[in-house]
Amino acid sequence: MKNSKSRPFSVANKRTKLKVGLVQYNIANNPEKNLKTIFTHLKTCLKQKPHFIVLPEMALGSPANKKEAKKWGQIYKKTLPSLQNWCATHKTGLVFFGMEEKNSRFYNACFWITPKGHIQNRYHKIHLFSFGGEHHIYSFGGQPAVTPSPWGPMGFAVCYDIRFPELLRALTFKGAKIIVVGAQWPSVRIHHWLGLLTSRAIENQVYIIGCNRTGRKKGLKFNGQSVVIGPWGRILLQMPAKQSTSVTMINLNTVDILRKKYPFLKEARLMGGSLSKKPFRP
Repeated sequence: MKNSKSRPFSVANKRTKLKVGLVQYNIANNPEKNLKTIFTHLKTCLKQKPHFIVLPEMALGSPANKKEAKKWGQIYKKTLPSLQNWCATHKTGLVFFGMEEKNSRFYNACFWITPKGHIQNRYHKIHLFSFGGEHHIYSFGGQPAVTPSPWGPMGFAVCYDIRFPELLRALTFKGAKIIVVGAQWPSVRIHHWLGLLTSRAIENQVYIIGCNRTGRKKGLKFNGQSVVIGPWGRILLQMPAKQSTSVTMINLNTVDILRKKYPFLKEARLMGGSLSKKPFRP
């Protein structure tokens, strides 16, 4: 399946109600095992007919050091076509978090695979988690990513990114009504995960879809708690602390209604440390 830059969907064809699936699982140090787990859970999600499904950060696993990066980059490259074919076959979109090699650099990446199986957009993680040594393996991403979809513009962020509100504000100013986050967020800081995602939803009046892993890695425990949070800050879905799948319905009209009733974003003035010349017009 070839990559494609599809044209933005017209307003006439835009659907505002959609079902979103989330899959949280233990990411083993075995990409073949992880891929099998992914397909098993995707099959389970399909029973509820989601429009697209979200996986956690580094869904197939990740390199322990820079020497392993090339091998893992090839694993992700070879796996993408099978996921694209799955999306096309089942007419279901997928937000897939993994790795990408470009110009001999490695990136912690996110891929938006459309229900037709096209990689319509990708995002390279901008904020690398230096506390965990991530900057020793990956290069910093450069640009926020917002993509058109049949339901409205979607933005993407990866794990540590959510500690930087300016990124999600930039996604909002680019038109995002949904922001999808993939993560490997440990249980010891899970209250940060829930608090930060809720704050990002409230301040930007967007839907936040956050998918976290379960299991253990390098002495850290991961307890899922994947969430869907509405633009008013209400947690609409919170998954348990175990491997599981879930599907929930959201309505993008809620974003428009809320922004019209409470036009707080129009008062925004500071962006990137400089005075915004023009107020945001959602």
